[in-house]
Amino acid sequence: MAKEDKDEYKGDKLSAPAGFDGPSNDRVCTDVLCSLLLVGMFAIMTAIGIYSIQNGDIRLILYPLDYDGNICGTNAGDIDMTDYPYLYLVNSFGGGVCMKECPSFSSGYADEYTLVTYGGVYKVDGLADESAPTVEMPDYSNSPNVQTCTQENCYPNNNPKESFTSSGVNSGMGYAFYLSDTTNYLNRCFISSDAYTVIEDAVEDTKDSITDLGAAEDVTSFISELYSDLYSAQNYILGFGFGVSVLASFLYTYLLRIPGLLFTLIWGSLLASLGLIGFMGYYSFTAANNAADEDPQVYSDDKIKGMRYFGYFMFVVAGLYFLFLCCLRKRIQLSIGIVKQASRAVQAMPTLLIFPVVQTVGLLAFIFVWLFYAVYVASLGEIETNEFDENGVTVMVRSFTYDDNTQAMAWILLFCFFWTVEFISAVGSIVIARAIASWYFTRDKGTIGTGTVVQSIRQSMWYHMGTAAFGSLIIAIIQTIRAIVAYIQKKIEEVDSGNALVKCIACCFQCCFAC
Repeated sequence: MAKEDKDEYKGDKLSAPAGFDGPSNDRVCTDVLCSLLLVGMFAIMTAIGIYSIQNGDIRLILYPLDYDGNICGTNAGDIDMTDYPYLYLVNSFGGGVCMKECPSFSSGYADEYTLVTYGGVYKVDGLADESAPTVEMPDYSNSPNVQTCTQENCYPNNNPKESFTSSGVNSGMGYAFYLSDTTNYLNRCFISSDAYTVIEDAVEDTKDSITDLGAAEDVTSFISELYSDLYSAQNYILGFGFGVSVLASFLYTYLLRIPGLLFTLIWGSLLASLGLIGFMGYYSFTAANNAADEDPQVYSDDKIKGMRYFGYFMFVVAGLYFLFLCCLRKRIQLSIGIVKQASRAVQAMPTLLIFPVVQTVGLLAFIFVWLFYAVYVASLGEIETNEFDENGVTVMVRSFTYDDNTQAMAWILLFCFFWTVEFISAVGSIVIARAIASWYFTRDKGTIGTGTVVQSIRQSMWYHMGTAAFGSLIIAIIQTIRAIVAYIQKKIEEVDSGNALVKCIACCFQCCFAC
């Protein structure tokens, strides 16, 4: 193609009209149907919440469920558990009994001669620690599923080792377990790790046999320590995470305006990475040559050859990286220019830094309402009895089951969550884009300020909510499909965990929807 043909193909240089001063204020509402669908979605979510509040019982979720189907801390069962709000776990299936208080003894305390069972507390005569505080439990004797201990089924020959493998304890999978020091978390009494060590020593067993029962305690201990650390460091987190970060962002955007600083930072880091890759190749190659010249050789010929090949590989990577920088140098310069303009825009409109905080507050408000509804939906489940047969011992454990209508409501709530979160994010993107465009195209930069951001918020919320709703709807649909595929994948693995083909197909679906 001749030079004059290229010039003709490019066309005339674009120039703004004489009266052009940024994005037009003459706007119309876009994607109104999607706005109405979003409002309808909120109405459906509210209807589900009201129905769940009227028909559910949040106590079923907030309080633990014992093996007999009673809700600890409530009277929502065959036995009044109002005075027994805590659940003591007895086996690795989640079965336990309600207690008035979580057993709290000295650190690492465990009495291997006292058992907490589905029918009460069992003590080995003459061997149990009578000085330990009394454990208060409800009367399970009239329960149709009660299982109690005798010397024969829980403590044969008064031997702790035989007790651990007895039908009652059943290696942590029975209807009885040893009284131990516990940690309270969400009204669940989890045996402390030190107490597990005492039990393992007493029954002369390895950790693997009790790992399942102790796994929950380990996770709970981690979460408890995490939250306690966060609570202790809350002032530092808020101070550095919010105050210092905001000041640092303002300082950073200001420093970016210094001529040559951003250019130096970007290209300096890129060239430093290139130099580091090259140095790794040089060091590996030199080390290989030095090792080969040693007499006698300390390293084998294979290791020396491996170091030399690694040096060659890093030299190739460095060369490709250099070519990559050369090919993208214009793009990098363009990115530097965009960042400079962005820093100037933030300097002119510092209110933009506050808008994400407003988004976060709105998101937290929605999540609070959504969680409230979701907990009530979860309380609509029915209590069912599960039987686990391990080593010839049948153990009863109660759990929740949900009908098709309740599951449908849960999926709808999940879709509402995805759509709303993405909608809030999309609105933020539109507001910021509208404000930046106004700043960029306005000739008199002195007129730009907080009013520009406020006008951008007003126009985006009034005219372009439908566009944000439409884009976020597409993403929410994809996220919901991914969640459904993950649910199906989990169910298939429960039925046939060894089917590699099914796992591969499910992973392919997940990868496709993730893209």
